This record gives sequence, structure tokens and C-alpha cells, in this order.
Amino acid sequence: MRCAFEYQLKNISNESVYHPVIFHTSEIVGFHPPKDERVGLTRLFIGEDIPEDQFEALDEAADDPVGQRRYRKDMMIDPGETLDVRVSFYQMKKSRDADLWQTLLICENITLTVRFDPDVFNVQMEPVHPADRFDRYDKEDNSVTVTLDRPLLPRNGIFIWWSENQNGDGDPLEGVEEEERTAAVGEDSEQRKAATGTV
Repeated sequence: MRCAFEYQLKNISNESVYHPVIFHTSEIVGFHPPKDERVGLTRLFIGEDIPEDQFEALDEAADDPVGQRRYRKDMMIDPGETLDVRVSFYQMKKSRDADLWQTLLICENITLTVRFDPDVFNVQMEPVHPADRFDRYDKEDNSVTVTLDRPLLPRNGIFIWWSENQNGDGDPLEGVEEEERTAAVGEDSEQRKAATGTV
């Protein structure tokens, strides 16, 4: 699963602010987990391009919870400075799975685009936000783009789930007991990705 996100981090205070840029990729775990050498960070821009030979050190700078490969780079942001962050990575997910993209900071908005083959996968999304609805929902032949164009607090975001498409429509969690649905959301509650942020 190829993923990318970008955001701007602005220091609106009158003092320099120390900020750790933290993000992660997912890995499948179990007794015999599949291996894929592509899993991990593929490109990183934090004010400037970060060389690939620094990726391993960024991985080692943050503890890896079960099922995650976490990265961290500490930054100092001057008063009024805006820091551009762009991250590209590859993660491994199951054909019937879920992901939760959350902001770590207070932010202005979030937009998410999911590209997929509708003949293979059925994809659903819902906001993790008190508004309980998207401000924008654009569906094309091979993609869906949603936007929450309103302030988000930490852990607000977008929940995505998908399954192999058997009949071309329907809820991929149809027939699953409510307890299992709740567990599916809970299992991904640690999937926290950044959106547009303000320090």
C-alpha cells in the first residue's frame, strides 16, 4: 500500500518551539507474517529533502509498537516560521483491513484521497470528528477524495476500511457483529498520521 501525506506546521508563538516530527508505517504481525522489502519510508521532506542514508537513524529514534515502524525527527521552529513536511512510505495491509488517519495537533482541515480498483476493492470512509460528515466527497472511477474543511483537534481524522469486492457494492463489514466492528476500529486506534498542523 503506497501512501503519502503532507502538511504545514506553523509556529504562531513569539518563541522558538521544539517539535518532534513523528509518523509511522504499518506492518502485518503474527506467527508467520509476510515479508516485503518495500515496507518503510521512501521519501522524506522536512523543510528540505532528507537523504535516504538517514532513514534508519530516524527509525531507531522512535520505539516501534507491535505492528508499526515508527520514525522521528526533532525540529526547532522559529517564531512565525512555517515548516513544510512531506512523507512518502509503503506499508503492508491485509485485503480486508482498516486504517485510521489522525492529526496529532490542532489543525485547520484535512483532505484524503484513496486510489483503488473498484473491481477489486470496496472502500468506505467516515469522519472521526464531532461534525460526523464530510464537507466534500468526490468520487471518481478509481478514487475517492474527502475533506473535513473545519478545525480538527488531536485524534480527529478519517477512518477507512476496505475488503475484496465480491458483488460491487455493500458494506465490507456487513454481517460482522457489532463487537467485532468496534474491535476493528480499536485495533487501528494507534494509526495516527499528521494533517495540517499549528503549534
